[in-house]
Formats: sequence, structure tokens, C-alpha cells
Amino acid sequence: MSSSHPAPQSFVAVFVGATRGIGLATLKALTRALPNPRFYIIGRSKARFAGVLALLNEYNPNAAIQFVEAEVSLIKGIDGVCERIMNLEKHVDLLFMSPGSLAFGGPHYNGEKIDLCFALSFYIRMRLIERLLPVLMQAPHPRVLSVLAGGHEGPLFTKDGDIGLRKKACYGSCSGFYRVLSDGNTATDGKVLGPMEREGWPLKVFEHTQEVFGEILSQK
Repeated sequence: MSSSHPAPQSFVAVFVGATRGIGLATLKALTRALPNPRFYIIGRSKARFAGVLALLNEYNPNAAIQFVEAEVSLIKGIDGVCERIMNLEKHVDLLFMSPGSLAFGGPHYNGEKIDLCFALSFYIRMRLIERLLPVLMQAPHPRVLSVLAGGHEGPLFTKDGDIGLRKKACYGSCSGFYRVLSDGNTATDGKVLGPMEREGWPLKVFEHTQEVFGEILSQK
């Protein structure tokens, strides 16, 4: 943890997409670094995560880690998970989101008729923030971290209204999922996060993060 803040004694974090990659590496690091954390890991299969869970418990026997099974590509699945967490916790310090999908051969629609790539990279992330906002705002230093394909942002092909990616020529726009509005604005635009700002969430946090990463990428 940063030396600017002492390690909290009741740190609560929610992870989505932490079964591999950057999310899992972050989960392991925080498990080792924090004294008595409470982690909720949202994923599809608790059985497949059992080996990793055992390893995390070895890292820190005082960590309370719960794997919550859910279909993370569905908004209704996210709603159920958020309701459960809010019934158990009075605050959430960190929401870490890194789910993704590498789909080939055109769009792949989930049970809610949303393309899987867009569901995981945008829709369920916005839903998580919206639903968990009340408990996030109860934490002294709340943080939301959304891990995307940094440096690969681009415009969406929405001039024909094909936001559902049903036309083959438009599916390549999936690489620009960070830009989700028809006018090319980013996810930090007030049209997307405006309602959350009105509820008290500091929109400046998202804007600052985007600017910092933009400066880093421009120096590469």
C-alpha cells in the first residue's frame, strides 16, 4: 500500500475478472499486503477457482475471501451480486473490473441480446459502479479501477446505427469499446456518468485517470 495512507484494517474490495491476468495479479498482491481484507471475487465457476483460493488463503490466513458465482456478462447477474454484497457490507473501498472476451467470427450475443464484448467492457462495468455507488461512497478513500485495452481506443462505427454490431463491416469497432457514444465521447462523458455525479460520485476522478494515462501513452 502507498505510504501516504496506512493499511486499512477493514479493507473491502470487489473483483470482477480476477480469475486470471492483471485482475488475478492484483488480487494476489493485495492479499499479501493487507492485514485483514475482505474480498469478493465475482466469476462463473467457484470450482475452477478453488486452487487459486487455497493459495490466497496460504498467502494470508486472515483474509476473508468469498467467490461469488454469477454470469458476469449479464446485467441481471450483476444486479444479484451487487444486492448480495450491499446486504453484507457497509462500505466498499475498491471496485476492480477487468473482465474481457476475445471473440472471433462476428458478434456473440448473451442472453440479454447484448454483444459479449460490449457487455463485459462497458455495460456491466457501468452497472457495477451504479449499483455499488452507495457503499463506495461510505469508504474513506473509495476507488474504481477499470482495466481495459489501454492504447487501443478508437471510434465506433455507429453512423448506420449498428451499435449491436450485426453488420460484418462494423465488428472491428469492438477495439474501440472505450468510446461508446455516437458522437465519439468517452465513457467519462457526463452523458454516461452524469447521473452518478449527481448522486455524489466525484466525476473528476475518472477524468484525471484518463488524462494521466493519455500522457503516459503519448510518451511511448
